[in-house]
Amino acid sequence: KYGTFKGLKPDGIGTIIEPPAQGKVSWRNIEVILESKNSVKDMVKQAATYARCSLLSNLRRFFALAICLNFTSLEVYFFVFHHSG
Repeated sequence: KYGTFKGLKPDGIGTIIEPPAQGKVSWRNIEVILESKNSVKDMVKQAATYARCSLLSNLRRFFALAICLNFTSLEVYFFVFHHSG
């Protein structure tokens, strides 16, 4: 349950503030997106979707950070998504 983008739920999130008791966190408050997939292609697509939600919810944000894990090869990827692409 992240903001108004219903149906989108990352595998994990990182925030600076303490999450509210009811468990809903706005995309505006998400600082880091955590995702795990078995395919790098799927990982990039999913992380980019979440990054777009994060960037659109806070127009003052310059970039969105995603940390992704390929659980078949145990490789970790760091992605930085910027407004300019």
